This record gives sequence, C-alpha cells and structure tokens, in this order.
Amino acid sequence: MLGVNGYVSPNTERREPMLERKRQEYHNFVEQYYSTRHQDIHRDMYRQVCPATLMSLLSTMLFIHK
Repeated sequence: MLGVNGYVSPNTERREPMLERKRQEYHNFVEQYYSTRHQDIHRDMYRQVCPATLMSLLSTMLFIHK
C-alpha cells in the first residue's frame, strides 16, 4: 500500500494506521461503485469498461513475457 506521496511510511507507528485507513477507503470505494454497475444509468459504461480492461490486461501480459 502506498501513502499520499506514493510510499509506505518508514515510521512503523504510522505505517499500520495508514495502511488500515487505505484498506478501508478501498473497501468503501468498491462498495460504493461496484454495485452501481447493475443500475441502468451505469450499465452502458460498464459494458465498455469491462472489455477494455480485459484488452489492457492481455496486452500487458504480452509485454511481460517478452
């Protein structure tokens, strides 16, 4: 997990609370946005994002194996 500036805090006293906060933020975002894909207003966007994500993943895998 990365902090605000992109790094994990070297201070061990602050590291775990920061990681826990970031985990909670992540779970809140998943809960907030993932369920909206079933709503009519977001359905078309989800149909576009899903294949684009798969294509990006596949192209990334091609570069990793080279």
